[in-house]
Amino acid sequence: MKKPGQNQDQPTTAHTPQSKTRRKLLKLLGLGTGIGAAPSIAGNTNNLADALFETAGFLSDKTVLILYRPQDLLELKLTFTGYKKSSDNKSLVKTAGPFLLLVEFQPQSIAEQAWEETGGEEGQANLDEAAKKDLKWNNPNEPVLTGMIIGNPNINPGIKSIIPPAKTYISGKTRLVFDTKGKDNITLSPSSLLDWSNFQMVVNKRATCTPVFSVEDIRTPIYDNKNIIAPKNIEPIKTEPVTLPNNNNNNNPNPGRRITNPPVNSRDTLRRQVELNRNTRAAGRDEANTIAKNELPIAVVKDDAGLLANISAFLNSNKPAPIGENETSIEAPYRLFLSPNQFAAWKQEALLQNRPDLQGTQFSTYELWHTRLASTNCRGTLDNSRATKGIKTIRALWGTDINGDWTQKPERDYSPDGKMDFVGLNKFITSLYNDDRHCIVHQTSNFGITGFTPKPIQVNNLMLSTLGAWLDAIVEFKRPELKNVLSDLNMLKWKHIATLARDHYVEVVYAGNMYPFGHEAALVRITERKPKNGFAGNWQRYFVAITEEEKKYNPVNKENKHNAFPFSTIKIITAATPTIKSPSKFTSAIIGNNDHQFVPTMANGKPFVFKLVGYDFDGGDVSFEMPLVFVSTNVSLNDSQAFHEGNINKLNSAYNNNPIGKVSFRNQQMALARSTKPGETHYETASVIFNGRFDKNESPGFIPSTESLDVFVSAVENITGQRKPLKIQLEDDRNAGGVIAKLHPSTSKMAVNFNGSGNKTGGSLSPNFSITGLSRTYGAISGKIEDVKNKLMDPASFFDTSAKLFGIIPLSSIIKATTDLLAGESPIPTLKNIETDEARITQYTWKGAKLVKQDFFGKMLTFDPANDARLIIETSLYRYKGNKPNALIVDSSISGFDIILAGLAKVGFKKVGFKTGANTKTDFTVDMKNPALEFLGPLTFINILQKYIPADGFSDPPFLDITTSGITSGYTLALPDVQLGAFTLRNINLGASVSLSFTGGPLIMRFNFCEKHQPFQLTVSALGGGGFLALEFDVKGLRTLEAALEFGAAASINLGVASGAVSIMGGVYFKITKTEEGKEITIEGYVRINGALSVLGLITVSLEFLLSLTANLETVNGKDKVTKVWGKATLKIKIEIFFFSKTVKLETSREFAGAGADPTFTMLVSEKDWLEYCDTFAA
Repeated sequence: MKKPGQNQDQPTTAHTPQSKTRRKLLKLLGLGTGIGAAPSIAGNTNNLADALFETAGFLSDKTVLILYRPQDLLELKLTFTGYKKSSDNKSLVKTAGPFLLLVEFQPQSIAEQAWEETGGEEGQANLDEAAKKDLKWNNPNEPVLTGMIIGNPNINPGIKSIIPPAKTYISGKTRLVFDTKGKDNITLSPSSLLDWSNFQMVVNKRATCTPVFSVEDIRTPIYDNKNIIAPKNIEPIKTEPVTLPNNNNNNNPNPGRRITNPPVNSRDTLRRQVELNRNTRAAGRDEANTIAKNELPIAVVKDDAGLLANISAFLNSNKPAPIGENETSIEAPYRLFLSPNQFAAWKQEALLQNRPDLQGTQFSTYELWHTRLASTNCRGTLDNSRATKGIKTIRALWGTDINGDWTQKPERDYSPDGKMDFVGLNKFITSLYNDDRHCIVHQTSNFGITGFTPKPIQVNNLMLSTLGAWLDAIVEFKRPELKNVLSDLNMLKWKHIATLARDHYVEVVYAGNMYPFGHEAALVRITERKPKNGFAGNWQRYFVAITEEEKKYNPVNKENKHNAFPFSTIKIITAATPTIKSPSKFTSAIIGNNDHQFVPTMANGKPFVFKLVGYDFDGGDVSFEMPLVFVSTNVSLNDSQAFHEGNINKLNSAYNNNPIGKVSFRNQQMALARSTKPGETHYETASVIFNGRFDKNESPGFIPSTESLDVFVSAVENITGQRKPLKIQLEDDRNAGGVIAKLHPSTSKMAVNFNGSGNKTGGSLSPNFSITGLSRTYGAISGKIEDVKNKLMDPASFFDTSAKLFGIIPLSSIIKATTDLLAGESPIPTLKNIETDEARITQYTWKGAKLVKQDFFGKMLTFDPANDARLIIETSLYRYKGNKPNALIVDSSISGFDIILAGLAKVGFKKVGFKTGANTKTDFTVDMKNPALEFLGPLTFINILQKYIPADGFSDPPFLDITTSGITSGYTLALPDVQLGAFTLRNINLGASVSLSFTGGPLIMRFNFCEKHQPFQLTVSALGGGGFLALEFDVKGLRTLEAALEFGAAASINLGVASGAVSIMGGVYFKITKTEEGKEITIEGYVRINGALSVLGLITVSLEFLLSLTANLETVNGKDKVTKVWGKATLKIKIEIFFFSKTVKLETSREFAGAGADPTFTMLVSEKDWLEYCDTFAA
């Protein structure tokens, strides 16, 4: 007896559940009856050959053995078809085929509940102390993890909690099927029963590794092996062309043609290659490269889609279906049935082997029995060199809960048993779902899809044992490979690592796009086992990875429609999001899973903000941040692989009404359209509202657009001093007027008001307008957008009602748009920015305006221009890039016009001009006609004064007062005193002035004969008097008329020792002022008495008495009434003694109500009545 630890055949239980075979029964019943007793052709059989094969299997002998070895937990069910026990029960002998071995394993996979990670540092879940109250936790001091799934029904439904242990579901059994190749005798011993190295794997035809050739290879007269594409890690095999004999047995579709690698039996193809290295040791790196280069089976070199693949799919079962009972089927992971290819082999230990360090002792430790997937070499024997690891592949052939039609992708089922009754907090979250399995099966084994070639799953490790499977497998798809199936089959990657039936790391990646910009992206879901809170559970996390960094756009689509998008390229800087919350539908209007369309959201509930850079059509870049929507291709494509217009329009509708589309651009400069000159379409952008539109000609079926942009028009700001954003919509810039944007319909017009900035347009002119759009040519524009697009202007719609000449004449009424212009002139004012190497220049230019005659206010005012009258404005504001100070240069003028005021006066102007520069003084010119002012009607008598006023008196005026509010230019002419005997006339002067407001006030003209503070004086002997007259009017008419006259007598006496003087004067003062309500008239009469007495010049006594009576007339209820009359008396006495002076002033006044005034409270209530009233309510 051998010592423990030595290799030996351990007793293995082997028994047959049935002692009699069906052969004896068939002999009794006869062949026909036997066939009748055979099962009907199953629905999962692929053709007649399969049906006959199964029928033959039913008729064959079957021997079932159970292998059980407790030392290494070996437990297998072996079913031999076509064999029966020998008479001595020591072996199995061959009877009638088919000769198969079915090896049945215990369940190999467990579906385990996972918990979702909701973000936080390193993907950790959030801790919620408040949740402890609602949970039954083993240790009440331990923190409770929240934000996950699976809650106790008794727990607060608003809290998702973890309650270990995880729920689990176990898979069904696994079987391996081998063709024994008709082996005559099989010994009933572990070493013999567990030696499958000489057997051929029996797999479903969809699992085979088939030589594939491209369509071009079939159609080309000579096969060109250079066209055969090899996998990246394998160099193609170089073979010499061969000529097949021209005979009827040749299966080549064109006998006698020279071909390379004809599609003959795959095993024959393998045997024609150089044999693999016979040494069973692992090959070195150089050896492995040599083997891969020269000795790899040609059957697996080609992985491109081709005609023969379609032929093979036609002959074989090309669409997924349940696996046949006599075919290999491995259920791992849960509910997913895998199968290796026909080159697969299995490597396992048949005998027990004790640990080397325990041999010779009474202790024994054995490794768990397992079998490992390997592959065969060209001779059909087990390859131990790993040179054929490229063909160690599997395919997923079926799933319990998938749909056989690849276009009918099932809705995600969170129930482990397929009943779809696990929803909300009770949903069973695990590593793979039914929709995942649907994609895996069809993308790896469905040969019936036109234009798509399924790809096998590369296996790094696959081991089967009694305790479950080890699995390390991966399959990856490039997005172009899925272009014909992306509507339903959009899995880009599946990586699965499991140990002893339990998942350790499962990664699934799905294709999608980021809305609204359309960049290709991938949704990654990783389920990974991590130790947390005292137990190692599976934790599931999501994140989105950007697979297309940059995406370019055209300003117009293929239908020649403007896209209203200012960027040529959008670059997403963020490569991937951190761990995000479990996806939630962006819009419920679209049917599908939650992760088909969602906004990546962080654990705090806020959308994740992607960092992006936009490149405008001038090449400038702006950075911004915004949330994006992940949209799966399941949503954007329909079953015909065309863009799903219905879903995309629903997505557009939801997004265009969602605030996440509004993005701050932090006042960065960007071009809104293509520029012909530097900076002409650049605007400071505060924010942009993005939206999406369906476009059948652009991938992925939607394109980005803009709903509105909030921009600052710096040209307007520089001219007017106003800073506020303008909400605009982009327009197609392909028009004569260069219009690039229009005012957004939801916003009010932005008024460009020059009333406070008249110094930038010449003072006399306020060309106010409301912005309705932006133009590459004209900058900020007004009026009808369609007119400006055609370089036309309607003054009535272009200018605001506040746009005035001289503060009163509406510009829209005196401007006539014309196309009869000089070179460089435009009927549309231009307000724009221009950038040079030295400065940024804001220009306001208007040279194309022609003036027309127009009456206003019922002919109270008439603007009468000459034929050559012109209006010119040229304003340039320079903002230098260096240290040079900013400069404002203005050159504006209006020439050749008359203003007639109510038929009373006509003022003729040759030119009203305004100039200012960086290094020159401000020059304001009013060049008047001759005569400059002509009074009409009842004021004709004043025309006599014209001979004293020079016509060019204002061209080089004696005084010029410039303030921030305007300019006053005037002329004063002093006349010499006149004395003829007792007659004396002195202090005579004439004056005129023009005031031009920069703040929007009207042009004011003033003429005066003397002044109130300096009246003329007229004396005749002891009698005398004086006075003044002043007129002030604007283009509306008379503003103020002011006049005063006084008369009296004066006498004086001088006695040497004493002297004295006395005067008595009386006068009338009259003033009429026009107000908004009407007019205001003031009439004042007064008496003034002055007297003085001086003694020896040492003592002086002076006395002044003033008595005045004033009446105020105002317009009340449309009638002129005396509203107030008041009198005032003042007595002032002054005494001077030597250096001492004392003045005493006494004053009294009395006011009388006028006819139109309201009575005062005192007039209505007497003092007695008031006191009685107060006593009544006293406490």
